[in-house]
Amino acid sequence: MKIKQLFSVVAMLVTSLVSVHAHAGVHYDKHGNVGYDTAAECDAAVQAGTAKFYQSFTHKSPLLRKGEKSVQEATIKDLGDQYKAGACDLGVGHKLGRDGVSKKLQGKFIPFSPDMPVNVYLDGKGNAVRVSMQQCDNWFSGNAPRPVEVLVAKTPAPMEPTITPTEVATTPVATTPSTSAAAPAIFAGVAGLGAYAFGTIGAHSEEMHSNGRQPSFYSRGIFKDTSTTAAGQVGVGLQLNKWLGGEVYVQGGQEKKYISKEGNKQDLNRYEAGTRLVLGHNVTDKLRVFGKAGVAAVHQDDHHPQFTVGAGAVYQLTDKLGIRWDYDHAVKRSDHVYYDNMGFGKSHYTGLGLQYKFK
Repeated sequence: MKIKQLFSVVAMLVTSLVSVHAHAGVHYDKHGNVGYDTAAECDAAVQAGTAKFYQSFTHKSPLLRKGEKSVQEATIKDLGDQYKAGACDLGVGHKLGRDGVSKKLQGKFIPFSPDMPVNVYLDGKGNAVRVSMQQCDNWFSGNAPRPVEVLVAKTPAPMEPTITPTEVATTPVATTPSTSAAAPAIFAGVAGLGAYAFGTIGAHSEEMHSNGRQPSFYSRGIFKDTSTTAAGQVGVGLQLNKWLGGEVYVQGGQEKKYISKEGNKQDLNRYEAGTRLVLGHNVTDKLRVFGKAGVAAVHQDDHHPQFTVGAGAVYQLTDKLGIRWDYDHAVKRSDHVYYDNMGFGKSHYTGLGLQYKFK
């Protein structure tokens, strides 16, 4: 009886060792993504239908490199016939402002689905020069991922005594994607349509004045703005491409204090709502600077339009959240002839706050 039990224990140990050895070439990261020690193991898993395809877990917009002029969205299978089963590519790490895969999968062969969206970067002539993972803009090991070897069984020739059966052949592995295979983007060259919201808190000052030519029945004397008040600005924006966007916003704050030449004081509640175009550039992977131009409806003593210009910057803390700085300047408006000849002068707002990207 003891001998039988001993044999049972030995059999269990052998089974366990075989199982461990069979899975020794598989590695997992904390997100559940899988990597294999060799390309052959990765290819075999894809061909057998047991591979768990890689899933991106970060979000990054496309970033053009030197010599790249535009980017289009496609899927891995769109890169060419050799990608119809997907890719098994060697995992790489962070470089040039973009991440690779998790450290546990770096140096391992990772399976990628043929349906995985990718960014296809084009040069000035429309030639595809590089491919990255679409959601995270992560690198592949080369300019394009390594395709899975697709096994194609050839039809055997008629049997004759001197002819041996035809062996299974594999398609050649390409190292660069086919330009014509890239799927057309909805907006060619667009770096990513995205909405965002922002809010800043800061200070506002203005050179509002009255020229003293009011009608006699509504004389106020000559007023000048003497205050710099706390103010805030909130709004939403839409990034149309890597350069151009648009914003709508509202701005308000403490009441403004005005003092006349005769010493009379008056408080006015100033607020504005406006729309503007935003033209920007990514200085680094995290820092974007931009200029603004638009028009605002300003309420201060009465309602009036003023043209606005400005500048700003956003520094990304995460993929979605960033620190935002704004400077806005409302251009001086001529005196209001028919009311009380109030002149709405140059306005200045500076604020600091946050911006959140929804995509």
